[in-house]
Amino acid sequence: MIVELHSLFSGDIDQLPLDITFDMSQVDIGGYLPLSQPARFIGSVYNRSGVITLEGVVSCEYSAPCDRCSTDCSESVSAEVLYYLSENIADEEKDDYAVVVGRKLEVDSLVCTDLLLALPTKHLCKEDCKGLCSNCGADLNNGKCACSDVEDNPFAQALKSFFD
Repeated sequence: MIVELHSLFSGDIDQLPLDITFDMSQVDIGGYLPLSQPARFIGSVYNRSGVITLEGVVSCEYSAPCDRCSTDCSESVSAEVLYYLSENIADEEKDDYAVVVGRKLEVDSLVCTDLLLALPTKHLCKEDCKGLCSNCGADLNNGKCACSDVEDNPFAQALKSFFD
């Protein structure tokens, strides 16, 4: 969504509240499309002593299989957003500054990056997820599997002898 900021830059108004939803359902993360619900940015753009600032929170629902047991699960993810807006920036190395061309700001593309950086790198159905049995693939969260102990696994034996 493009927001017109001419009245903020000219000083006609001090603040412009924003409540924007945008679609990120086609964002592929690790072979999945985990952002099926629209993302939402709630915040404002304001002018304080000639400094134009975009500030708020972007949030979404993140759904993906658990990294340990493959159970589908979801969680809410949010990120705080803070950018100083300028029509030109001399030092383009600053990450908290954004250039506004023609006094128009494409809010969703700017805050999308912040949301993607806030997504979990490890997605678990619960903190103490036990995962799957390496022999039979049973979900160990549902109880012990029917496999015999690790002693029967030749790879586990070799690893155990390595540490002994």
